[in-house]
Amino acid sequence: MAITKALFYAALAAVALLSLVPADTLPDPGISDKLIHALAYGVLCLLGLAAHPGKAAGRRVVIGLLCYGALMEGLQTYSPGRSMEGADILANGLGVLAGALCTLAVGAIRRAAAN
Repeated sequence: MAITKALFYAALAAVALLSLVPADTLPDPGISDKLIHALAYGVLCLLGLAAHPGKAAGRRVVIGLLCYGALMEGLQTYSPGRSMEGADILANGLGVLAGALCTLAVGAIRRAAAN
């Protein structure tokens, strides 16, 4: 569990760094930035839910990541060459939702297999 928490918080820091560095320092990934946003926040959600198990903790992780995604977008207005985009906030939220749904699905499969 300690390793999972460390990975989660390291991933949060990495997303913050990549979200806030000036735009001209980032390479062109060759794919949609919205897909990158969704994947990043999906992974954050999977890690966060693994690091903080339980329904109440899971709700806090999901709500926290939704707020974190909006905060990162808002802070981009202070980074050279960056701007806040509603579509990025939506992509972040969809990533969180996908991560949460995957976690729920895996839990349901495990419970069904145990019965």
